[in-house]
Amino acid sequence: MLALAIAGGAVVVLLGNIHHSMMMYRVARETVAATQIARQKLQEVLGKKDGVREGRDAGRWKDDPTFEWAVQIEPATLPGLAKDDVKGVLRVAVTISWDREAHRRVRLEQITPEGSAP
Repeated sequence: MLALAIAGGAVVVLLGNIHHSMMMYRVARETVAATQIARQKLQEVLGKKDGVREGRDAGRWKDDPTFEWAVQIEPATLPGLAKDDVKGVLRVAVTISWDREAHRRVRLEQITPEGSAP
């Protein structure tokens, strides 16, 4: 009887660990997907023929509407420099967010000259 109770407790602990591992795997897989989406969106923004301009945009990712994207392009601020010292430089921030049990997000940022085009 005691051995059966110990075995039952071990099974409960083992199932809990398996469930936790599966959840962590899903979170990791979604984070990798979100990072790839953020990279694609950043390349899309930086690759525009008319160059990079200040502004904001947002939407759902076309291939997987689970993911929402937001792009924010604003004048860059750099540590140790006044805002007027950094003219013509923009910070491009791409944020990918999604909800499951918790709100999650990935954010990529890049500093680029204003109006630069490939």
